[in-house]
Amino acid sequence: MNNEFYFQMGHGQLEMIPNLISLGIGDGIILSPKDVKFNRCEKFVKDVRKIKPDISIIFDPQFYFPKFDHDNVVSYPYYIDNFETDDFYSNSSKQKEFHNKLVETQLIFDADIILTPAIYRKTFSLANFRQSLDFANEFREVAESEGRPIYLTLQFHIRTLLDSDYFDKILSLVTNLGYKGIYLVLELEEEEKFLWTNQANMYLVMKFLHHLVNNNIDIIMGYSAQSIIPMLVTGITKYASGHHRNLRTFETERWSKEKEVRTPKDKYYSHKLLTDLDIDSDLELLFQRKNDLYELIRSPSPFDNSLFDGDSPATIPWRRYSYRHYIYCCDQMKTEVSSPDKSKRYTEAIEILENADNLFSSLKKRGVSFKRRVNDGSHIRGWIAALNAYEDEFM
Repeated sequence: MNNEFYFQMGHGQLEMIPNLISLGIGDGIILSPKDVKFNRCEKFVKDVRKIKPDISIIFDPQFYFPKFDHDNVVSYPYYIDNFETDDFYSNSSKQKEFHNKLVETQLIFDADIILTPAIYRKTFSLANFRQSLDFANEFREVAESEGRPIYLTLQFHIRTLLDSDYFDKILSLVTNLGYKGIYLVLELEEEEKFLWTNQANMYLVMKFLHHLVNNNIDIIMGYSAQSIIPMLVTGITKYASGHHRNLRTFETERWSKEKEVRTPKDKYYSHKLLTDLDIDSDLELLFQRKNDLYELIRSPSPFDNSLFDGDSPATIPWRRYSYRHYIYCCDQMKTEVSSPDKSKRYTEAIEILENADNLFSSLKKRGVSFKRRVNDGSHIRGWIAALNAYEDEFM
């Protein structure tokens, strides 16, 4: 089974992505009109195709917030005036104009997969969901003549799946629409935005993915991170992640003009622990002990030599390499849970998680306590429990 890793494009990636692609990292790119103007994006796509002609290009319309009129978004051909007017949803001629222009825009980038637009709803209801599906289906009618695979963009909050009635209705509706694939974008609970810890949520998503895959629907798991490891057991083969934390989860604040821009603290992604560690506290703590613990948590990449072969990590200018290191690790995950046999994929995922759990236990026994409470290894145990529940029901 060949898994594919997609760059979830974000701000500041126009130089980084081509560099990583030239190193053989990544299979595709999900373009983000919010983060780059149209002309620059067009040039970017041409440049990466010179490096990797067969790279898969997907254009995310990012119509989640129709009132959104970011300077970059308005530079694209599919943007039409008065998105913000209340009558857009009831104005069929304006919708038809939008659909035609959106198809044309995706073709300009020679997109391998055409994505339907999706509207974000703060509160889920079946009526709103059906309206969103109708909107997507009207777009599909326009796009079908191009002969390219069309994927439904499916976006909702993860808590929606906790309602068994909603879970069943959503599955019933989307599996009967006849889409070749689904681009799944989940909004997470605030406390889980950057690290999934809830066992029930993980299991429900795996169960949801299982039913979609069993209906022969191809899945692109958008805005994912290391949590993709257990999800790959379900048989999905495509996933995306980005360098900044708001590209590893669907963050509604990302679409706000008023959002305060904060500079994140430097972190090191340890795939051995399946979590991010603070440079100036966690890594420094292990470094100062002058023992084997520092190397134990290392997840080798072409980018982390300076942290592990030099002086105190707190003194190393790590930021320019941190995102490259993380993306490299994301790309490596596609080979780790990849067997064509589902039972073997389960074994592959369990082995990764149990190794991480054992390493956390070893660190604890040796008196290591990381700065952030979430880095106590509990997320690993939750994922193992979710995987075991999945095995009991579906394997």
